Amino acid sequence: MKYVVNATQPFIDNAVKNLANNNYKNVFFISAALLEEMTEALQFGDDSNGDIGYFIDSSMELLSQISDKKLSKPLREEIFSYCISSFNKKIFSGWDWHLGVLYIASDLAENENEADLIIKCLDTVENEYEKDQALFFKLKLLRKHKSINEIDNFIGKHIGNSRIRNDEILRAFENKNFDKAIKLAKEGAINDKEDKPGLVKDWYNWLLKIAQIQKNTSKIIEYARFLLVDDFMPEQDYYQILQNNIEVENWNPFLEELIHEISTDKKWRSRELIRKIYIKEEWWDRLFLMLKQNLTFETIRENEKYLAKDYSLELITLYNNSIPNYLKNNIGRKHYQTACRYIRRMKKLGGTKEATLMIEQLRKEYPRRLALLEELNMV
Repeated sequence: MKYVVNATQPFIDNAVKNLANNNYKNVFFISAALLEEMTEALQFGDDSNGDIGYFIDSSMELLSQISDKKLSKPLREEIFSYCISSFNKKIFSGWDWHLGVLYIASDLAENENEADLIIKCLDTVENEYEKDQALFFKLKLLRKHKSINEIDNFIGKHIGNSRIRNDEILRAFENKNFDKAIKLAKEGAINDKEDKPGLVKDWYNWLLKIAQIQKNTSKIIEYARFLLVDDFMPEQDYYQILQNNIEVENWNPFLEELIHEISTDKKWRSRELIRKIYIKEEWWDRLFLMLKQNLTFETIRENEKYLAKDYSLELITLYNNSIPNYLKNNIGRKHYQTACRYIRRMKKLGGTKEATLMIEQLRKEYPRRLALLEELNMV
């Protein structure tokens, strides 16, 4: 692959020089040739380092750059025709730049007829993921080249498309048409609940933003609570939003109810949310109890910085009990290094005496584990 890279890089360098010198036709020829050849190379080349992908991305970027330039009429038409033709011939089928060439064509389109050619291509897309992209792409073309009636009819027919729904909510939000934005977001939450639950969070984030603009406290609490429980890739600090909007005297009862609700769910995410609540509220006794119920080296380490002040002796004891058991079931230098790392943590917590006794005991118990003895000598 290094020979391919060394032999191909000069083509990119040449195209960049031609771009700087406004030789757009040469840029087009080089980029199109590289795009086709490197796409074919993906079928039989090792692209684990992304070398072929680099040439493809560079070629697409160069084509995109010249599509924004002031081109001669024949060259503009030639590049436009190439994009349409390569799509119809499915030269790049299965790759992101299969649709990508149509984006370049849309930048070059100057009239409704040319837009119709692109739309005709988009209507042939069958792959489910590409179809979602194609529908949203088609809407952008309609907005640019078609009537309001056509645009509205298309949106009404395809509002189930998440990209189109999100775009419509954004437009309504920016125009302060909050009733429309709320209606679209609520419909999205209902429609996507079963088949696309991951999208529901997006619609609730919109509902929360609108409630915040409208200063609707009850809705802010409702939506922030939902999003806090979901707790995946948060857009805002939902915990702080809730704390800011719930009366002080109602805060602890609210948290207790929330903890009770999510504690029935045994998933890791639910346990982690409860842990975060304990940390936020500095409920160290409950955090320590939770640690004992889910005891691993990792959970001790994660909670150590919160519990070290009040529970250092207890943490030393947990390490003291866990390390010997770990070494009974695990052999090999990697595991010995792990055990010794936690012995050092015992010492850091003030358990130097306990750590020293453990090291002596381990030396007696495993005199033939030479790698372990070596690691213990470095503690």
